[in-house]
Amino acid sequence: MIERGLSVDDPRSLVGLTCLFVMAPMFFLLMPLYIGVLVDYRGFDNSQAGLVTSLELLGYAAAAIVAVFWVRRVSWRRAGLCVANS
Repeated sequence: MIERGLSVDDPRSLVGLTCLFVMAPMFFLLMPLYIGVLVDYRGFDNSQAGLVTSLELLGYAAAAIVAVFWVRRVSWRRAGLCVANS
């Protein structure tokens, strides 16, 4: 019998979710490297680098706040596909 989908409790789903949760903090860990590249190679000054950092963190926070409203209404598979394709 062909399985129609994975349950959230399926080990394969748990492995995928674990990978997502491990990769999410990389945004914060790699930000100094990214901002350093902007300053060193793109000629950004400290003010511009601070603005880029602030806007990225603002976008991250806005996405988290908005997710509160849609996370129960959207299929977790569809949301995962959208994130994986972006």
